[in-house]
Amino acid sequence: PAMVVPLQKKMVSEDFAEYADLIPGSFVTVGVGGNAPLHNENMTADDAALKTGAAMHVEMALRMLARA
Repeated sequence: PAMVVPLQKKMVSEDFAEYADLIPGSFVTVGVGGNAPLHNENMTADDAALKTGAAMHVEMALRMLARA
């Protein structure tokens, strides 16, 4: 879909790689727009992004369950 934008790989401060060494997984981000950086008291997000993010997680779960 037009909403999905692949990003360049980058180093971040997450422990996800430790989990991915043990079980299959993927790491995704959901852009929410906003008028300030994340973790900032002035940050506001576009609530419509929650619907997209939730639908993405549901689709990934359904695909994984279909392979089980």
